[in-house]
Amino acid sequence: MPTPNELERRITDLEQAHAFAERQNEQLNESLTEIGQRVMSLVARVKKLETRLEGVADRVGEFTDRGVEAPPHSAGPDVSRDPL
Repeated sequence: MPTPNELERRITDLEQAHAFAERQNEQLNESLTEIGQRVMSLVARVKKLETRLEGVADRVGEFTDRGVEAPPHSAGPDVSRDPL
């Protein structure tokens, strides 16, 4: 049978372990909350970008529908840059 000193030491060890686990749980919760907020912010930014890109795509579609050609400098990397 454990002595009173051994029991007291074990109880102290358990209390310390419990306090450590509680603090670690709080830190993880704070981190998870922060990450969740950042993810929600990024989702909102992506939605805004998608909306802007849709608008750009619509405008590009308007030009191609009207037969407007892209300028030669936007033809692509395989086009020679030498004017002659």
